[in-house]
Amino acid sequence: PQGPRLGGAENDANSTVTNSLRTSIRHQEARILLTTFMDHMRFGPAYSPLARVTAARWLFYPHLRLQRDFGGSSAAQAAADPYVWSDALELSNALCCELALGSSGAAAAAAHYMLSAVVSPGFEAAASDAVDGMRLQSEGLRAEAAAAQGALESAEMSGDELGRAEAHEAAAAALAAHADLESAIQQVSELLAELSSWRVFFDLDRRMAEWSEQYEAAQAAEHGSDKAAALASQAEQLLDEISGQLLKGGWMAWGGEAPTLDSQEAQQQQQQQQQHPHNTPSCTVDLVVTCQQSSHAANASQALSASAQPFVGLKGAELYELEMQLRSALAPVIRAPGAVGPGSSVLEEGVQAQVVAPQGAEGFLTVSLTCPLGSAKAWRAMTTLAVSIVQGSLPGLPQVYVVNMRASRPASMAICRRCCLGQAVMHCSALRHARAALGGDGKAGEELVELLASGPNRSAEGTSSGLASMLSPAMLQCVLQREADTVVQVLWNEQQQRQQ
Repeated sequence: PQGPRLGGAENDANSTVTNSLRTSIRHQEARILLTTFMDHMRFGPAYSPLARVTAARWLFYPHLRLQRDFGGSSAAQAAADPYVWSDALELSNALCCELALGSSGAAAAAAHYMLSAVVSPGFEAAASDAVDGMRLQSEGLRAEAAAAQGALESAEMSGDELGRAEAHEAAAAALAAHADLESAIQQVSELLAELSSWRVFFDLDRRMAEWSEQYEAAQAAEHGSDKAAALASQAEQLLDEISGQLLKGGWMAWGGEAPTLDSQEAQQQQQQQQQHPHNTPSCTVDLVVTCQQSSHAANASQALSASAQPFVGLKGAELYELEMQLRSALAPVIRAPGAVGPGSSVLEEGVQAQVVAPQGAEGFLTVSLTCPLGSAKAWRAMTTLAVSIVQGSLPGLPQVYVVNMRASRPASMAICRRCCLGQAVMHCSALRHARAALGGDGKAGEELVELLASGPNRSAEGTSSGLASMLSPAMLQCVLQREADTVVQVLWNEQQQRQQ
């Protein structure tokens, strides 16, 4: 089920067959076809999580060719088209984002596989070197633009019209190239930072799953004090790293802000509005959901095999029941039913919610949320509603599983950050309770309650301290109950020590 791995004989870039036939292929046509294929894989419910991440290896092929042809030199990497890096990074981050919303270990296992086996070794280091090389190129283009501007001024002073036209054209070309390169540098740098954040999250998630499996096995087998001491030490280390790197470390706090009217998303929407004047610029989040897991993994070792199973579509009465449950769960937060069209409504903050059957995906439902572009309040309401659907915190909402999510990068990051930090809080709570059960004194991770109780204000570093807002009411109740049980367990441990 794992599929072919990069670096195998069938994927070796050195064995690629090349030719010199004349063709009429347009510039970047292969890239367009490849990204279209990847969209089909990513948004096709018939493809399992593992199939999606395995297919992503095609976007790393240009990097493998650079390694084959130029030995990975920084100059050659910088000279490559920025799409070599941005396409692969953008897809990897999008898949990480969607798999992080998965409610089963199978989704996380697919993400672990992608980050360890699909993302080619040395890719991120090579992309970072390429960014450094692009910065040097950008400085060169800036110098060319300055020289051309000087020539233009000289031509204007001398009255040389021909020289003036040539200098003006050269300056404009250098400035345009410099602006494009600076945009590419910013995009690749941001994507690299996001992928690094996902590596931190999924590495901690993997270690948490492995520790939980060992803890449950030890509880069932009633191992001796040596095993308990080892588990206790690992729990304290995990608790410290999850708290430090995710909860207190401002994990992905630099992303997920509401798009402004001068953002890239807004500019794209304005261009579309010029083509279609009757359409209002908006931000949209589409969640394709089902109420059945693709496969259940009994333990972490079976999770990868489970991730190879496709998503389960619903039929007939089951699909109709899920649709009615979704609309009923959304009804209490709806203020003006039927104001938009069949099956859709308008929220108080200007957010439109719609439940429809997606085209080409029979057996699934799409919850489409839309808000006006430029309204930060409506944008936050939209992403909060999306988080509530993923976490299942709306009253009457059944447990749904996210098949995929189509949204802008800021909206995706905002939704995933809240869901992932909520999951991290649950992990810390479980580790604290387990550590107390293993004889702990309750000091490990004791700042968790303080972090939950603090307000939603942002610190000087811009990190949000209101972790309680990351949890659904049911999750918060579970954490508080665990904390109460932890306190009782710590008191019992102290009593036992005094008796001894």
